[in-house]
Amino acid sequence: MEDFGEKLMKMKASCRKCEREMTFEDGLNCARDNGINSEVVMCKKCCSVYKTEITFSGMTLLDDVTNLYSVQVANCQQASKKWWQFWK
Repeated sequence: MEDFGEKLMKMKASCRKCEREMTFEDGLNCARDNGINSEVVMCKKCCSVYKTEITFSGMTLLDDVTNLYSVQVANCQQASKKWWQFWK
């Protein structure tokens, strides 16, 4: 049986900007990989940053706080651009 920590990491929500589905774990790791150590998640596709609410029924994206992390978002966007150019 999964514990709450495992369920937490698998909880999903869709980015409000690009509609990409992300798990809490992916969003948290993306934020950390881009130098954000706050309690937020970051979309890998469009680099939007959100505060979250976690309940037993799932994850909800709350406030869009992308503007508070302009340097980290720029780094994410630059990395995304390089990645997409690589695959073209």
